Amino acid sequence: MTIELTPQMLAVIPILAMVLEMVKGIAPLAWLKPWMPFVAVGLSFGAAVLFGIGSTLEQQVIAGVLMGLATSGGYDAVRVPTKIQEKSGNGTQPPVTP
Repeated sequence: MTIELTPQMLAVIPILAMVLEMVKGIAPLAWLKPWMPFVAVGLSFGAAVLFGIGSTLEQQVIAGVLMGLATSGGYDAVRVPTKIQEKSGNGTQPPVTP
C-alpha cells in the first residue's frame, strides 16, 4: 500500500488546525489542551470519512492519523504524557533554592 499526501489532505490540514486553535481559545474547553493531538487525529479521521479520502476504511484511518499528526505536530503527540504529568503535579520538580 502506498501512502501519499493528496491535495484533499493538504487542503483539510490547515482548516483543522484553525478549528483546533479556536477550540483551545474557548475557556470551558481549556481542560482539553493536553489531549489536543488525540482530538486532532479523531477530527482528521472524521474528515477523511466525510470527504471520502481513501477508498477503504484502512486508507481512511491512515489518512486520518497522517492528517492529525500533521495538524497537531507529531512532537506534541509524543509529549502528551509529559504534559498530563506536569499538569497533575506528579512530575519531578526542580529543587527550590532560597
